Amino acid sequence: MSRMSEEQIIDKIRQRQTFSTTVDTGAFSLKIERYEPAFSAAIHNGGNFREELTGNCLLTQAERYYEEDPFTGTLIDKQPITLIVHDSRYEYDLNRTTEDCVYETAWGKEIWQTPRTHRPTGV
Repeated sequence: MSRMSEEQIIDKIRQRQTFSTTVDTGAFSLKIERYEPAFSAAIHNGGNFREELTGNCLLTQAERYYEEDPFTGTLIDKQPITLIVHDSRYEYDLNRTTEDCVYETAWGKEIWQTPRTHRPTGV
């Protein structure tokens, strides 16, 4: 799959071009086969987790995987417009407000050895 910057993706949308790409950061993939009034999203499909966070995280990869939804992207892949997120919901959760999108605890489990002091870029 091709990689594009956010600016390139926005430009293609403005021009109503069809495409399938992954953003250059790897955070999400977007496919537009034809323009429709609705789209399908799999916002917890991924488990990408920045390496610098791994040492601070109290959860194993298997524990993180349990609360992620890694196959939801396949449920929507036949739709004409899909947004599939590849980042872990433990890095930031798109179901939450900006203030609450980084967990301190989740599902009764402590997440971080040392609480995170910043929010992810763009969230």
